[in-house]
Amino acid sequence: MFSIFLIILFLICLSILATFFALSVISEFRGAPYVGTRSKVIGQILAEADLKKGQYFIELGSGDGRVIIEAVQKYKVQGLGVDIHFLLVIYSQFKANLHHIDLKFKYQSMYKTDLSKADVIFMFLMPNTLTKLTNKILNECRPGTLIICHGFRFKDLDEYSVKVTPRKPFPTYYYRIK
Repeated sequence: MFSIFLIILFLICLSILATFFALSVISEFRGAPYVGTRSKVIGQILAEADLKKGQYFIELGSGDGRVIIEAVQKYKVQGLGVDIHFLLVIYSQFKANLHHIDLKFKYQSMYKTDLSKADVIFMFLMPNTLTKLTNKILNECRPGTLIICHGFRFKDLDEYSVKVTPRKPFPTYYYRIK
């Protein structure tokens, strides 16, 4: 009886791993692979962002929600997580609800997301995707909006750069829209 339980548990775990692998492969074709940021690094990034209670924080490509959940929990910001993977959106919303965190996740393309109300935008996206977002960021973001790019430099926003934090394997870049 116990061995049947272990086999079933193993198959469930294997199914979950296969699902996350498939999401990772699919997302690479649509903007960025799913890569979770370590908790310690998230804490450092958010501390350096100097978040204030009540700010509106958007995470583009929110994945499993770990960045925005920590921002809302620890800094009391309002938040929106956006991702194109339905299962990750459901999983993230479940995690937020489980911890009684007032946070919304949206199944939507980041190119269709309204950025006009954002005080802070976080993203961990590939360079070609950052390039595609340039006009949207410059046209929709208000002066003072903080853009945080983890992993890759947003080269089209170099004139707005306020800080770079080198860390391995990925640095973090901070930009302030003027």
